[in-house]
Amino acid sequence: MLNQTISHYRILSQLGKGGMGVVYEAQDLTLGRRVALKFLPQELARDQAALDRFLLEARAASALNHPNICTIHAVENADGRSFIAMELLEGQSLDLKLLGPPMPLDRMLDIGIQLADALDVAHTKGIIHRDIKPANIFLTQRGQIKILDFGLAKLTGAAETDTAGLTQDLPAHLTSPGATVGTVAYMSPEQARGEQLDPRTDLFSLGAVLYQMATGQLPFPGNTSAVIFNGILERSPAPVTQVNPNLPPKLQEVIAKLLEKDRDLRCQTAAELRGDLKRLKRDLESGRSSTASAPVPQSSVSSAPTPATSSSSSAVVAAARQHKFGVSLAIVVALAFAIAAAYGIYAFLSRNRTQPFANISITKITETGNILGVAMSPDGKYIATVIDDVAGESLWLRNIATKSNTQVIPPSPGSRYQFVCFSPDANYIYFARAESGNYSFRFLYRAPVLGGAPEKLLQDIDSPLSFSPDGREFAYVVWNDPVVGQYRLVIHSLYNGQERTLVTGTNAQAFNEPKWSPNGKVIVSSLAHPGNAVAGLVTVDVATGKQRVFFTFDHYLTRLAWLPDGSGLLALQYDQLATFADAQIVFISYPDGRFRRITQDTNTYDDLTMSADGHMIAALLREDRSDLYLGPATSDPNNFRQASATGAAKSFSWTPDGRVILGTRSGLSRLEPASGVLTPIDTGEANAPESPSVCSDGNLLIFSAIAAHGSGARNIWRMNLSGGGLKQLTSGGYDAFPVCTADGRSVLYGENIHFGGKLMQISIDGSSPTSLSPDPMVSLPSASPDGRLAAFVTFGLDQPGTDRLAVVDLTTQETQLLQFQKTHSRNAWFTPDSKAVVYEISEKGAENLWMQPLDGSPGKQITNFPSGHISDFHWSFDGKQMGIIRGRTDSDVVLICDSKQ
Repeated sequence: MLNQTISHYRILSQLGKGGMGVVYEAQDLTLGRRVALKFLPQELARDQAALDRFLLEARAASALNHPNICTIHAVENADGRSFIAMELLEGQSLDLKLLGPPMPLDRMLDIGIQLADALDVAHTKGIIHRDIKPANIFLTQRGQIKILDFGLAKLTGAAETDTAGLTQDLPAHLTSPGATVGTVAYMSPEQARGEQLDPRTDLFSLGAVLYQMATGQLPFPGNTSAVIFNGILERSPAPVTQVNPNLPPKLQEVIAKLLEKDRDLRCQTAAELRGDLKRLKRDLESGRSSTASAPVPQSSVSSAPTPATSSSSSAVVAAARQHKFGVSLAIVVALAFAIAAAYGIYAFLSRNRTQPFANISITKITETGNILGVAMSPDGKYIATVIDDVAGESLWLRNIATKSNTQVIPPSPGSRYQFVCFSPDANYIYFARAESGNYSFRFLYRAPVLGGAPEKLLQDIDSPLSFSPDGREFAYVVWNDPVVGQYRLVIHSLYNGQERTLVTGTNAQAFNEPKWSPNGKVIVSSLAHPGNAVAGLVTVDVATGKQRVFFTFDHYLTRLAWLPDGSGLLALQYDQLATFADAQIVFISYPDGRFRRITQDTNTYDDLTMSADGHMIAALLREDRSDLYLGPATSDPNNFRQASATGAAKSFSWTPDGRVILGTRSGLSRLEPASGVLTPIDTGEANAPESPSVCSDGNLLIFSAIAAHGSGARNIWRMNLSGGGLKQLTSGGYDAFPVCTADGRSVLYGENIHFGGKLMQISIDGSSPTSLSPDPMVSLPSASPDGRLAAFVTFGLDQPGTDRLAVVDLTTQETQLLQFQKTHSRNAWFTPDSKAVVYEISEKGAENLWMQPLDGSPGKQITNFPSGHISDFHWSFDGKQMGIIRGRTDSDVVLICDSKQ
């Protein structure tokens, strides 16, 4: 849309993009002013529920005339597209500001007072925001704050009457008190329970924001949404004065009152909060003023002591003469304390200076939302990015200082780029490319940084490269080569092209993402399941191949990066093992294996690279928004209605009576399709549950989860659909993606799928696990409704470079490998008649579904979505209904700088 004219606005640039809106800077040609225009994403423009919520946002915000609320100029429609014209803001959102250390107290109080004032006006007019969080708070360059995004606002009283014409036809899930809306980390207890809300919910959320500003961390942290919900509902946060001792006790009282779980005991109005903060600010300022300007007592400036002073001094001297030893001892003790204190302060400051990325600043440098990969040049001046658009994936080079972009490799339909990196001399960009849709088989290329034809170096690579310190060799990993079930850690010489295998082993404990140490002596790699742990880091001696595990962990680690002095590595830590979501950046020291988080926020980081001096990180910041859409199996899926409104849907299962079990980042919930009401399911000690599958009798619910008190391994569990009866069925290191067979007597699941694992079957009581096929899995398993077959995507070992559909006879355990007709994505599910499979295809920047008959007859495309991705899809038990989880992922590059003190 850049440089186009929409109505009387000329589009100048894109400012940002999210799940519910794309924002552009534009010139108002009528009034001659610059404005921001917010459009619905193209894939939601035909969704009436999304359009209604979009217009509700404009109606709610436009009713509020306040300097701390983003001003809405107009709601317009041109060329069939609705958009909101609003004031153009310059600055940054609070969430980026909070990625560093705690905010100064005076600035925090100033922001809190402005926010309280804005909410007071909104609440007085009957508008509850319901999604107060740092991302919806904007800091202008002049220090003023603006509340954004009233897309989840609830209207009460007069506001509800004013918008009755707009809200009366909204789907139930947009207005029902049982619908859980908002952002997990900042939800109030009543929001988490799906109860009726009032203005006090915004005050709780604001309390969470103030807590984060004051301490630099969330009041209810957690690696999963289930843990966060538990904290919101059951636990009290650590006092802010305990986390940050420099804060005054009065601030702790104010924040504690905001974070009361019982809303009757909570701060009752925004006006009350505003008064508390203003009073605290006044007291602090007056206290500093009186200390600075208090008059000095006359006696202290007199050149001659008064008699009383003289007498007192004489008495002290006389006492000292009588107690020489005691005075000397006191002096020695005082000096010892002073020396210890000085050393402690020195050690603390020295430790902070040597801790890498102890203090960080984060800057977002792209706003397109379609970045899939990033690599930073050794000098930190350039980044290489993989960009996804309708023409396909392409490789670009960006100058960080000038913000200029140059295309290195143009789009190639059906190709995907991974493992992008610069050569140590920064003359080449290396990348792996999957071609013709065979995404598990990649060729390694290198292209000159300043342009030129790419050169193909290798024909099979399954990990990022890592160069030796002299740049003459690189290390990489190949899975399933040369024997099924084997992997190789390989060193490739750029001088003569020769290779040597340093390590081989089984895929169950495959090396992943090797990283050559700065001194060149060892290669460190992440490792699956060392001993009883979920993951770890292992060193391999480059000369001898000898291995040593120096760190074990209960979560997976990827994207390793050595610090230049060899004192440790950075990595991405993935908290939800099966889906590789919710990643944070961490530091592991070497060789002692001490662990420390660098980021700990609500964002998800994806991909990580570091400059050669170790002072700057380039990473991807990712935001996923997906929801469930339902409709008759015979209708056009483009017209399916939205059944969930959390933006966090990941997977789901039908129940035999036509209801739905929904898996979100918060855990599992029962979803009433007609109303959209979600009821959380208590899975007891099974944490981070996902991938629900209801058995055909309607009594049992199968899912994968992590035991509350264990190694952190993910396994298969079952429970009664009505509640209770929890039982762990498997005890492996990484068992995921279960599906109940048609007869309800057994469960299919994947064992170590992300590491070329196996299709397994286990009885419903947890006995007799068996492997069904020798072929490695790279997708979720599927069970046919007639009970005869299972299916999954495999590497296609008989023909390298071609993925196959493995169809397994559950009686004979014979496997038939079928060729895909279309470029496949991840999953393959059976149709209700068991005669075909349906899988996702990715073309022109959108994912759709393709049906492929098992008898070899021609297939067909069954959806026609213009954009977005598909996370999950299933038919109901009777085959009459269909559900699809669809959404979008926005991913942009951020620079994280080490702000050493």
